[in-house]
Amino acid sequence: MDNNKFIITDENGIEKEMTILFTFETDDNQYVIYHDENDENGECFAGKYNDDGELFPELSEEEWDMCQEMLNTYLGGLDA
Repeated sequence: MDNNKFIITDENGIEKEMTILFTFETDDNQYVIYHDENDENGECFAGKYNDDGELFPELSEEEWDMCQEMLNTYLGGLDA
């Protein structure tokens, strides 16, 4: 996660370039909030990643709530 773009493969085997909005860390994990710049819906995604940059998109409900709160704070700062 050293640059602001990475490639994922969706459930249909199609590769998509994603753009990192921001990353943050807790005591236990590293998280990334990202989106597809070509997606007209503007949907954002969240996942955990390790020191090797490997993405783990499965989050617990608690983790997703935390990521959603961080995204809302980030987006609120853009409106200011």
